[in-house]
Amino acid sequence: MWRAPRLRSRRISRIAVAPAARRHGMGLAMIDQVARQAARDERDFLSVSFGYTAALWHFWQRAGFQLVRMGTHREASSGLYSAMALLPLSDAGRELTRRAAEGFERDGRLAAGEQQPLALEDWRCQAGFAFAQRPPEACRSALIRLIRHSTLPALRLWLTQPLPDEALAAHLALSGKKALWRRWRQETAAAMTAVDARLTRRWRCFSQQPTR
Repeated sequence: MWRAPRLRSRRISRIAVAPAARRHGMGLAMIDQVARQAARDERDFLSVSFGYTAALWHFWQRAGFQLVRMGTHREASSGLYSAMALLPLSDAGRELTRRAAEGFERDGRLAAGEQQPLALEDWRCQAGFAFAQRPPEACRSALIRLIRHSTLPALRLWLTQPLPDEALAAHLALSGKKALWRRWRQETAAAMTAVDARLTRRWRCFSQQPTR
């Protein structure tokens, strides 16, 4: 979500309540206090990341957060998938959260097998990967939509075979991870051009603009 860094936010890193004091609303009260203070400080949203379980998500949902992202692999420390949730505090924060939640829901329908056309955010994400330094994991859903329009052997292998980068590089007779990512970026750029050359040129220019 490229708008997020333009807004002001706070992140909840940890929250804990002593076992004997739990189930009395203290955790929710602490979050409410933080949210009120952040709103007074003109922050646009609060964010939190946590190892996803149904019980933890229920807690954050009760606190008013909306789920906007889920990790694609289990964290080594917890064995859980990492989830990200937002609590909007301003109009700009509400718009960001709405867009992020809608994108997350769309990705969920894609994972369930829904056929989807390329949307504006897909083009933005693909261009960031193909022509800049956006990592592939951040573009996974957009790339899945792209391979349904084109034949991309290296990308398709990554998206359909849960293997480490080194194993994929060896399978493709490439020298290593850097060469593999370079192949992925080349395939993405070629596929985007095949779908719409004009839009590809536009998004390439956008992705390569210097940051301000």
